[in-house]
Amino acid sequence: MPDETNILLHLAYSKSPPFKMPHSPNLMVDKMSYHNIFCRFGILILAVSLIVSCKKNKPELSADKYLIQFHLPISGDPSVLEETHIGDDTVSINIPPGVSLSNITPTISFVGKSISPSTTSSEDFTKPVRYTITAQDGSTKTYVVSVRFFSSTKNITSFVFRATDNPGILSKDVTATIRNDSIVAMVPPGTDLSKLVPDITYNGHVISPVSKKAQDFSGTVNYTLTAEDLTSVTYKVFTGAAGTLYFGDNNGYIYALDAVSARIKWKFQTDGAIVATPTVYKNTLIAGSSDSYVYAIDTAKGKLIWKTFVGSGVTEPPCVANDKIYVGGFEFYALDARTGKEIWNAGTRGPISITVSGDKAFVTDGSLYYSILVYNASTGEQIPIKSVSYLGLSNPAVANGRVYTQGAESLLQAYSVSTLDTLWTYFLPHVIGNPVSSAPTINNGIVYFCGYGQNAGEVGIYALDAITGTRKWYVPNTYQRAPLVQNGSIWVTNANRDAIFILDAQSGQQKATFKLPITTNVDTFMAGNILFQPDKGQSLWAFDPHNGATKWQFVATGAVTTSPLFIDGSGNITRPGNSGEQN
Repeated sequence: MPDETNILLHLAYSKSPPFKMPHSPNLMVDKMSYHNIFCRFGILILAVSLIVSCKKNKPELSADKYLIQFHLPISGDPSVLEETHIGDDTVSINIPPGVSLSNITPTISFVGKSISPSTTSSEDFTKPVRYTITAQDGSTKTYVVSVRFFSSTKNITSFVFRATDNPGILSKDVTATIRNDSIVAMVPPGTDLSKLVPDITYNGHVISPVSKKAQDFSGTVNYTLTAEDLTSVTYKVFTGAAGTLYFGDNNGYIYALDAVSARIKWKFQTDGAIVATPTVYKNTLIAGSSDSYVYAIDTAKGKLIWKTFVGSGVTEPPCVANDKIYVGGFEFYALDARTGKEIWNAGTRGPISITVSGDKAFVTDGSLYYSILVYNASTGEQIPIKSVSYLGLSNPAVANGRVYTQGAESLLQAYSVSTLDTLWTYFLPHVIGNPVSSAPTINNGIVYFCGYGQNAGEVGIYALDAITGTRKWYVPNTYQRAPLVQNGSIWVTNANRDAIFILDAQSGQQKATFKLPITTNVDTFMAGNILFQPDKGQSLWAFDPHNGATKWQFVATGAVTTSPLFIDGSGNITRPGNSGEQN
C-alpha cells in the first residue's frame, strides 16, 4: 500500500480509545458514537480514492514528431515556382534554376519539442541536409532534405498515329519524323485528317493539346511542350500524303519542296526568272528559264544533268512526249529528253504554248493575230489547219480525240485531233479588247473554261458539253486560268482573287466558300489533298482544300508567278491545267 494510504489509516485510528461493540460486555465503548467512527472511515476511503485518482490523471509525454511545412525563401516574388513534397522521412524541393543554395534559412513548421538544425540556422542546401525532430517524450525522427533545380528538358521523342487509336481511318501505324521543332506525318492518300488521334511520348512537364486526344490535322497543328522550369517549345505538326513540289521564282531559283512540311529538299539557281511550271521526264526535272536555257536537273539531288540554249526566254511550260522535250520562246524546239540535244527547230513568230497529242504538236502562235498551229511532233513539219484569228492565247487541251482552245475573242473551239476539222465553236458574251487567257479543262464529258459573263467586265466560269459545245451552266464572279476539277467538285477563285469557291462540277451549284488570307494572280493548284496557292509576293501557301485552313507558308527569294508541279511518293505526277500535258 502507498505511503499516503498508511498515513491516513494511522490518522484514522490514532487517539481512539478502545471500545466494544454493543451486546459485547467485554468491549470498552467511549462516548464517541458509532456515527463518528463511520465518519472517520469515510474520510479514509475518500482520501485513498483522491490519491488514486490523481495518479491516474497525471499526463503522459507526447511522442508526436513530424514536419508540417518546409519552405525555402528563394525569392520575394510569389510567382516564382517552388514545389515541396514532404514524405515519411524525406523532403524533396524543386526550385527554378539560378538560385543560390549555399546559405539559406528555411521556414519550418513542425510538431515536437525541438528540431535540429534550428529554425533560425542557415544551411548549405547544395547537398542533402538532415533535420532531426525530438518529441516531448525524447524520441526522435530524422528527415533528409534534398533540393534540385527544375529541369529545362522539353522535347517530343515520338509522335505516332496508331491504327488501334484510329480504327476505320488507318490500317497500320504511321510514325512521324521529328526534325527540330517540326513533325511530319506521311499518311496514305485519302486519309481522313479531321479526327486523327496521336500517341505522343515526350520529356517535359506538360503538353498541350494532350496525347491521345483527337485533333483536326487538315491544317498545321501546334503542340506546346512546357518544361518543369516553365520554359516551353512549340512543335508544328504537318500531316498529309508524301510528295514533292517543284517550282521556281523570279530570282531564278528552282525549288524542290516537301509538300507536307514545306521543308526545302534542294534548290537550284539559274541566271533568269522562272515564270513557267517545270515538267518531268523519268527522274529528271525539266525547267525553262528566262535566261534562254532549258535545264535538266536530277529530281532527287538537285544536280544539273544538262542545259540547252533555245534562243529566247522560256515563258510557257515545256512539254514532254515521245522521249522529246518540246519548248518554245520565240522559237519552237524539240530536244532529246535524255541529252538535251536539239532535234529540230520549227521557228514561230512569238511566245508559244504547247500541247502534244500522239504525232501532232498543237501550239499557240504568238504573232499579232494569234492562231493555232499544228506540227508533226517527230519532224517539226507544219500541218495546215483552218484557225480562227485571235484563237491562241492559252494552252490547248486534248481529250478523247478532241483539242479545245480559247482565244482573245472570248470563244471556245473544238477540233478533231485526227482530221483537224472544226467540230464546234462557242461564242461567249464578251467585251471586245479584253481577252481572257484561259486553258480549258476537260473532266467527265464537260469542258470548263473562264470567260466574260453577261455584264461588261464580268468574268466567270463556263461549263460546256465536251461533245456538242452546249452550255450546261455559268457561274459569274469566278476565275481560274485553268479550272481545277477533282472528285466531282471544281475549285476556282473569285474575281478579286482573295477567296475560293467550291462548285459542284455537274451543276455549278456552290458547295462551299472560304476566304484566303492572301490575294493572288496565279491559279489555285491542288495535289495530295492540299491546295497550293502563290500570293502576289514571294510566298507559296498550302491550305486545306475543304475549309481553307492554313497548313504552311513558304517564302521564296523572289516572286512566285506560276503553279508548281507535284510528284507523290509513288511517282504519280500532277500538273497545273495550263501545263500542256495530261495528268
